Amino acid sequence: MKLSVEDVLKRGIEAHKAGDSDQASRFYVSIIKARPDHPDANHNQGLLFLESDQLEHAEILFKKSLDFDPSVSQFWLSYIDVLGKLKKFDQAEALLNDLKKKQTWGKSLSMLESQIQDSKEGVIP
Repeated sequence: MKLSVEDVLKRGIEAHKAGDSDQASRFYVSIIKARPDHPDANHNQGLLFLESDQLEHAEILFKKSLDFDPSVSQFWLSYIDVLGKLKKFDQAEALLNDLKKKQTWGKSLSMLESQIQDSKEGVIP
């Protein structure tokens, strides 16, 4: 039985939530191979990279997810978060400032802005 992309994504998310990163990655990567422009699969695989401290790989996939669908606030938050962890503070702050002008994401954006500022100042959040 052939599964739809959304079914494979659902299984990946379930494996991810269950803590089975390897299985989740297999699902996400299979989607990316079939549909490299799938924003959710790119983002979720980026989360796995982030969880395993593969920050440069996470950054690439978060950026791809944004390129494919810039309307999802979680994609922006993840991308800015990884930029802060990579100490790319100027880039993270520029995006935060741009987003503040365009959108209102309230508490999530404010918390992320505080984390970036704390990291920049050498305070570990």
